[in-house]
Amino acid sequence: MKFADYFGRAFSSVGGAQFPWVKMFKESPVAKLVDVPISHVPEIVYETSVAWLRQKSPEALASFVLWSLDCILADLASHLGTAKGSKKVVHVASSKSQVAVFIVLATALRRKPEVLVNVLPILKENSKYQGHDKLPVIIWMATQASQGDLTVGLYMWAHYLLPMLHTKSGSNPLCRDLVLQLVERILSTPKARPILLNGAVKKGERLVPPHALEFLMGFTFPAPSERVKATERFEAVYPTLKEVALTGTGGRAMKQVVQQIASFTIKAAGEGVADLSTEAAKIFVWCLDETPDSYAQWVRSTTSFTWIT
Repeated sequence: MKFADYFGRAFSSVGGAQFPWVKMFKESPVAKLVDVPISHVPEIVYETSVAWLRQKSPEALASFVLWSLDCILADLASHLGTAKGSKKVVHVASSKSQVAVFIVLATALRRKPEVLVNVLPILKENSKYQGHDKLPVIIWMATQASQGDLTVGLYMWAHYLLPMLHTKSGSNPLCRDLVLQLVERILSTPKARPILLNGAVKKGERLVPPHALEFLMGFTFPAPSERVKATERFEAVYPTLKEVALTGTGGRAMKQVVQQIASFTIKAAGEGVADLSTEAAKIFVWCLDETPDSYAQWVRSTTSFTWIT
């Protein structure tokens, strides 16, 4: 942890009063937190840190990122009060200020963004990283990774953050707002569309997998009585995300994707929501163009598409 020790000593005089990060994360929009606190690091120091990071293995970086996150969440727990019955949290060593931990974590995620994908299974499986109170920190991490690789940011959003909105704890307006802020920032980045389309499939993994497209359809085309303030924001980001979800180069893997998409569009078209049915029909026609097997899926379905003649 020499990397963290160095910044810990350099910023040891910076206390909670000078860096009230919990308050900042609660009150500031995602866009304003992008360069917090890394903007305070001199360029020459930043580049030296980058050179150090290049020498580390993926496994070492993953451990380092999780250690940094544990330190941040421990400090968060001290501010919010440890929940009754929760396990003992990790405490940050006194030689390291919180601003230093944020700096080293931001540097690692910006220069080695793929490490966030590597630790994602742990974030999904370990309950200590879950909950709406930790969401601002996780979104900040995804934002830092997006600075280095936009596709990693969208991967994190579609595979982890978007599905959270389908859970009870993630269904509140604040969570929706934070999750939408992240994807809005990603899509507003210059040349975001070609970058994301070119990276729609990386190492066999889709940036926007079928289940994410299904969630998106539900959030974008709800029943009229279920529309919320966030619906219009989903409508704005949906076209590009849909395009990324449907981008592919053929082959067996793409055929499986088409089959999954055809399955839930057939179901969605029969749910009795006019806008959702129309969108599902459009996507199902795309499925038919991609593979004739989609027609067999429709035949086997008990749902009737009245628009097919």
